[in-house]
Amino acid sequence: MGRELNARGHQVQLLANESFASLASVNGLAFRSIVSPDQTDQLLNNPNNWHPTKSALHGARWMNRMLEPIYDVCREEIHCKKTIIVNYPGVFAGKLLNEIHGNPLISLVPMPWMLLSRKASPKLAGPLNLPQSAPRFLVNAFWYGLETLADQLVGPPVNRLREKHGLNRIKRIPRWSYSNDLTIGMFPDWYAPPQTDWPKNTQLVGFARFDGHLNPEVPCPTQAFIDAGAPPIAITFGTGMRHAAPMFKNAVDACEQLKLRCILLSADSKQLPSELPSSTHHCPFASFERLFPQCAAVIHHGGIGTTAQALAANLPQLIMPLAWDQFDNADRVRRLKAGDSIASNASPEIIAKALAKLAATSNALRPTDYANKIGRQSPFKDAADHIESSAGRHQE
Repeated sequence: MGRELNARGHQVQLLANESFASLASVNGLAFRSIVSPDQTDQLLNNPNNWHPTKSALHGARWMNRMLEPIYDVCREEIHCKKTIIVNYPGVFAGKLLNEIHGNPLISLVPMPWMLLSRKASPKLAGPLNLPQSAPRFLVNAFWYGLETLADQLVGPPVNRLREKHGLNRIKRIPRWSYSNDLTIGMFPDWYAPPQTDWPKNTQLVGFARFDGHLNPEVPCPTQAFIDAGAPPIAITFGTGMRHAAPMFKNAVDACEQLKLRCILLSADSKQLPSELPSSTHHCPFASFERLFPQCAAVIHHGGIGTTAQALAANLPQLIMPLAWDQFDNADRVRRLKAGDSIASNASPEIIAKALAKLAATSNALRPTDYANKIGRQSPFKDAADHIESSAGRHQE
């Protein structure tokens, strides 16, 4: 999106985790870090970050420590009131800058799980879900309780910073964090149908499929492995995951039981079995857009990026969700009949059984051509159009 806006003559700066610095440079974007590598490690190295329920408390504690330092860095980069903030709602600094300094705010939401809705509740992690048949009063009470809990977890530092700048205390922090003018959903309406209780003026533009590098070719050793036999199973549990060793081992064992070839995608080789069978190949990084169409299926954690790339390739998915939005994505994939999901601690036998079932139904899945639906969308262009339109209204 930054590249699209740059090409239109706008000055774009990316404020993000330090690990994105080189990526920003390669894509011609100005960059400033708001989270150091050590601070990232504090978040990702803790296994609670990937627990269905403990992740909320761990994430809240981390965010609370980071709020004011991130706000201060972002404030230094706001050079005039015409500067537009395009912000992930979970980074509360964007909304605070909007309220304190008056800069226009646009909320950017990569996954529908972020959009709280009592009319079409997203699937939550762990036991925190109501049956679809639950009466309305129970749904309202349930969401009131969740939002009250969120206020207790992340509200105090937000309100301290607000009071520091002369603003009143607020409640319902998750809903407050969105722009009052425009929210851009980076997913299509057939994946998450719009709801009347979503944030005001929510516009859906399609999946933000971007592999991150200008050279998308599959690495030569990986391509050679693919070409040497039957289409493999791709196995990945996310870029930030650092605790997936049991999951990788169980998935490899399941593929061995079924005599399937597989590719393990992880930048951290410490997560992989020390000895890999000849039918298994390790690839630190590959473009999913180029890799997935050459695979038979993908086993993954249910992150929105991997889910979108698999849908774009019409690739059957076996999802093993851990935390955050992953249970919701798994639920949506099941409802689309594009795959199935099992527990993250599933044994090799259970994984093998699920894979075999997926293979048996894959011919029924593939004619539902998600690739064509996704290919007809131009998410970054459409998002840039919405941003420019919003900017124009603020300048009037």
